[in-house]
Amino acid sequence: MTQTITSENINQYLDKNGYLTDINLWNENIAKILAGMNNIELSDDHYIILNTIRNFYLEFKTYPILRVFIKKLKLDKKLDENKCNSLYLNQLLGETPIPTAGKLAGLPKSKKCIKF
Repeated sequence: MTQTITSENINQYLDKNGYLTDINLWNENIAKILAGMNNIELSDDHYIILNTIRNFYLEFKTYPILRVFIKKLKLDKKLDENKCNSLYLNQLLGETPIPTAGKLAGLPKSKKCIKF
């Protein structure tokens, strides 16, 4: 069963897990809607994280592991270095920051996600 959200008078479709079905239709409005559906209020730091994971995915066609993602955030120097750690990412995005960031960034569900 797919869900529908509307942004800028255009219907966007989500899969059964709440992931955007077309990554090319993502924008910051979509991110806000998806964040609201996940009880997250987006900040500037969130957008840095979302754009970083999105760019990583578009380049490598896969999600980064957390350690690699944190290193990427440090190298990009767009986020304060003291915020480039798993504790801060968990604070912003919950216990599963990489899958959550991917979802909010309009990416498909990772094939590596394991649900217990």
